[in-house]
Amino acid sequence: MKKLHFLLSTFLVFIFTSCGEDELKEPLVAIQAEDGTGNWINGLIDQNSRVIALDFRILDDQSAVNVKLKLADEWAKPIDPLTTDAVLDLSSGITRIKVNDGADDIEYTIFSTSTQLLRGI
Repeated sequence: MKKLHFLLSTFLVFIFTSCGEDELKEPLVAIQAEDGTGNWINGLIDQNSRVIALDFRILDDQSAVNVKLKLADEWAKPIDPLTTDAVLDLSSGITRIKVNDGADDIEYTIFSTSTQLLRGI
């Protein structure tokens, strides 16, 4: 009987530990945006505040930006936009996207800026 109790306790600890790890995963793993020249920039994601920062160096018109979302495998899915490859209007400087974490819709706020580089002296 003690052996059965030990095996059952070990199994339950394993199950609860596994479930806890899944809850720590974030639905949005990475985001990239095209800078207007065919190059892609990586967004900085703050998972605690659900904020994404995109800093464009070349792209002046942010009204139609190609964006790629990388979501957690299998369980996360895009809500708004509906696909992981999308064209977003980032011209207002603040744009919101939603992804589902398997249970709830999670909203991220994208802050886009444009830093002008010196083109010559």
